Amino acid sequence: MYFYVPFVVKSALSFLKLLRPCIPALKYFCKSGKPPYIYIAYDIIAQDMFMKKIGKVIGFLFLGGLLLLLSYLAFDFISQRQIRQQMADKNFYDFEAKTLAGKTMSMADTKGKVVLVVNTASKCGFTPQYAGLETLYEKYKDKGLVIIGFPCNQFGEQEPGGSGEIQEFCQVNYGVTFPIMSKVDVNGDKADPIFKYLKSKLGGLLGSRIKWNFTKFLIDRNGKPVERFSPLTTPEKIEPTIQKLL
Repeated sequence: MYFYVPFVVKSALSFLKLLRPCIPALKYFCKSGKPPYIYIAYDIIAQDMFMKKIGKVIGFLFLGGLLLLLSYLAFDFISQRQIRQQMADKNFYDFEAKTLAGKTMSMADTKGKVVLVVNTASKCGFTPQYAGLETLYEKYKDKGLVIIGFPCNQFGEQEPGGSGEIQEFCQVNYGVTFPIMSKVDVNGDKADPIFKYLKSKLGGLLGSRIKWNFTKFLIDRNGKPVERFSPLTTPEKIEPTIQKLL
């Protein structure tokens, strides 16, 4: 997918070279303080040439960016097809995760319940969503809602602490009582199997990769992933969908 980077860089350098036609007029203006008409005419012509050429450069840059995007989407499609094949016979209840205390939690323990899986971080602009998630949990846990947080340090290194620090942060700052798992990766070869599975079932905008912290996956009472929400979708906006599943 990085094949077109040299092309984009070359186009940017060409853009800088386009400044040359303006240099003579600029030098004369600086020396004399008042350029003659011939230099004014030259400057207008140079600017016209400049604008035409800059249009071409912008077009090349746009084309380069488009090719990069298409390459990324093709790569994502191929890699996700392989993962989908691996996960074809899997069910959400087949997976396990480690809690912050190091204990194993089986997703089979959530059978018959609605589950919201969230990748979290303590130093993110979306971190205040912990409060909304806890409100949802307190409101609907007796009706069958389970929220599971998975701390992740892949986005801007916004979850640098260890298990003890993460647990203390969640409890002290937001009074979190829903289960928080040990820190995991959500993208790449080392991604946690749960997130590989969820991404294979629910793709996102511009590819299946998780784009940032507090991406949310909603699983129904039968263990079927039914909807994916971006970090911009707050817990409050998810509540009506959760109510329907409950």
